[in-house]
Amino acid sequence: MNGADLFLRASVLEERNGFDAARETYELADERVYSAEVRLARDEALDRVVELVGAGDGTVVDVATGRGTLLERLLRATRRPLVATDVSETVLARVRARIGMARVEYVVADARALPFDDGSIPTLVSHVGLANVPDAARLLRELRRVGRELVTTHVFYPEDDAENLRAAGEHGLEGLLSRSDAVGAFDETGWQVEVDHEREVLAEPTPVSELIPGVGIDALPVAATRVTWCVLVAR
Repeated sequence: MNGADLFLRASVLEERNGFDAARETYELADERVYSAEVRLARDEALDRVVELVGAGDGTVVDVATGRGTLLERLLRATRRPLVATDVSETVLARVRARIGMARVEYVVADARALPFDDGSIPTLVSHVGLANVPDAARLLRELRRVGRELVTTHVFYPEDDAENLRAAGEHGLEGLLSRSDAVGAFDETGWQVEVDHEREVLAEPTPVSELIPGVGIDALPVAATRVTWCVLVAR
């Protein structure tokens, strides 16, 4: 069973509340889908976010929570109140069933229209979630409206990577893909952003399911390229 099918199997196990088996299957899938250097760069970026956020105070809102990878680390390593948000009610329900309600609130919301008052959130975080939300300008304006600080893992693609930039554009996701576009977008929406903890790695297309034709894991990259994992800190 290839990495994509292991991810699908883990998802089914998780949906059936088989969390221990799902965790083991996700870990095996992770090893088969991503190279050791990609996993190291990702995990170091996650650790850096936790380190930065752990030093602060007040509520932390996780934007585009997904499977709760960052949320779970923050729950273990900090004492700050946490709010998990995602546009998918199903995704949040799975995370809630696995992680529980202790110190975590769950809110179904589009990252471009968050149900929070202006300037009410001390810290916003995300794990590569911003790059998966179309209309980067609208997204960053909304995060600027509600948040005082944003700390997120992110992946930059080369400025001249025409094939992957074009593929991202087909999904409306090109706005934050290159360094210059991302820094410009943050600047235009009122943020001052710093790029922290950079590590360049080779990224290759993730496998497609052998059991369900056409089903894959990540939309990008569509062609092998050098990418830069990093942490964006914006205030």
